[in-house]
Amino acid sequence: MSLESYAFGSMPDGREVRLHTLRNSRGMKVSVTDLGACLVSVRVPDGRGGRPDVCLGFDGATGYLGNTFCMGAIVGRNANRIAGARFDLMGTTHHLAANMGPDNIHSGPHFYFERLWTLARAREDSITLNLRSRRGDQGFPGAVDVNVTYTLTDKNELRIDYDAMPDDATVINLTCHAMWNLNGHAAGSVLGHTLQLEADAYTPVDERMLPTGEIAPVDGTPYDLRTPKTLAAGAEKLGGYDINYVLHNDE
Repeated sequence: MSLESYAFGSMPDGREVRLHTLRNSRGMKVSVTDLGACLVSVRVPDGRGGRPDVCLGFDGATGYLGNTFCMGAIVGRNANRIAGARFDLMGTTHHLAANMGPDNIHSGPHFYFERLWTLARAREDSITLNLRSRRGDQGFPGAVDVNVTYTLTDKNELRIDYDAMPDDATVINLTCHAMWNLNGHAAGSVLGHTLQLEADAYTPVDERMLPTGEIAPVDGTPYDLRTPKTLAAGAEKLGGYDINYVLHNDE
């Protein structure tokens, strides 16, 4: 296992951006930048002597400063949409920016993935990046200390752990918005990929793509992926999958 760091560009104010690369003994390599704690590259041995990059990303900091599609991004404080760009918590209404019609998506503007995170810990098999989100940041109550840890194992596993410690009641719903092409990022369409999800239910959305609050069974719907299906099947019936699944939690 090894960890190396490289220059990756700079912020608009001149601060240096770094790229941190983890390697294991089996030839897998994972790269993360401290700009947004974004997952930049995942190179995996393919059994034919190659190591395709299966994660979509950019070649430098400039791309991540204009990351319209949130590629590889750590999204917070809240991933997904908040109706009317406001929410009630502990008897107080909190107002966010309306950055998707009347609603808020991914807590923007001033997204977490546009900010320079601090390298809090570096080991041969993992790195931890830290962001301090002040009280009132993006309109959310309470300050939050966020740590995201990327770990690469010798079993060719990539693990992402989130730790967020608030100093007051607030909303926290973090995710990694990585996008994948298992044939390699430059290999064209992913519609031939086969997907299976251990999920008996999903959360329907309204015309603004807002979850309705219902948890509906996947039975008899195109969202049923309990048996493997190609992505092309979903694209044909749904225009693509853009939904939340309720995964099994058997542990």
